[in-house]
Amino acid sequence: MNEAETRAELIDPALKAAGWGDVPKSRVRREVIAPGRLLGSRQREKPTKCDYVLVYRNHKLAALEAKKRDAYPTEGLGQAKDYAERLKTRFALCTNGDKIYQVDMLTGNEEYIDRYPTPDELWAATYPSQNDWRDRFAAIPFEDKGGTWEARYYQHNAIEAVLEAISQGKKRMLLTMATGTGKTFMTKKGDESTANFYDYPPDFFDIVIVDECHRGGANDESTWRKILEYFAPAVQLGLTATPKRDVNGDTYKYFGEPLYTYSLKEGINEGYLTPFKVIEFTTTLDEYQYDPDDDLLEGDIDKERELDIQEGVGELDRQKLPQLLSLKYHTTNDAIAILGNIQTINEIFTNFQPHLYSDKVVS
Repeated sequence: MNEAETRAELIDPALKAAGWGDVPKSRVRREVIAPGRLLGSRQREKPTKCDYVLVYRNHKLAALEAKKRDAYPTEGLGQAKDYAERLKTRFALCTNGDKIYQVDMLTGNEEYIDRYPTPDELWAATYPSQNDWRDRFAAIPFEDKGGTWEARYYQHNAIEAVLEAISQGKKRMLLTMATGTGKTFMTKKGDESTANFYDYPPDFFDIVIVDECHRGGANDESTWRKILEYFAPAVQLGLTATPKRDVNGDTYKYFGEPLYTYSLKEGINEGYLTPFKVIEFTTTLDEYQYDPDDDLLEGDIDKERELDIQEGVGELDRQKLPQLLSLKYHTTNDAIAILGNIQTINEIFTNFQPHLYSDKVVS
């Protein structure tokens, strides 16, 4: 009996007998966890798929890996644990159709079980304590745009982490997810020229989401820090793609450690992001000198001056150079906020950026 036959004749009927697919709000699904790393020329590595994901009340509760009947019952144990870890399920199961092996990913307890747990049994084992907010969230299905879209597994994990934190009474939380992984589900852009948030009462919003929350910093003087303090009764969620560094420590201090992190490396390895190569080359942009044939769009030109980043760098306090280096992925405004309003900081930072991607040490 091969694996397909084992699943059809032994595993599927056993799951159905336990109520999976019959009990309201229970589902058995096969999930493509990752499409596979991009290799180029329209080729990918083999995708990562979980044979069975047991879902109840919109929560993924267990990952089940199946093998053919002639295989040892725990042959798929490593895969089951890997899938459970990625999907953040409490339980990992593996089977050959005859015997079922179960692992509690939280306690580490491992054992053979006589039958598959029912949806209610697995829910009670995953969430032993009653929580009204969790129950209310569980009654609301994820947005699927009429069945044409669904959250990727790590997006689902991030959403679940936030909802669980809210159900536990947490007021400030942070998600750190790489650029391009779709962390921004809904944003609203307001008028940045006026601080009109005082037009609303402090308890007007249930949740305040700060996208790119590392920008501007969460220090006491930042504009959005004042907004968050004003709307203190609301749940506050920060979204960022920037791992913790010296220059954004205030952000992590304010929101706390991330509830969930999905890194650039994970996104590339799993095929959700495109691999890249860093190519080092020298440009002549910092050696530009005005030519009479050039078109001047605006401003004044010092026709005798040859632009050189070393001129500007020399004006900086040498102790601030490490901070400037750490800002290479940020904006000029970020540099000004960290280093101070140095007269030539805009020109220095703009011209200095191309050199930050080399291994050369600036002295």
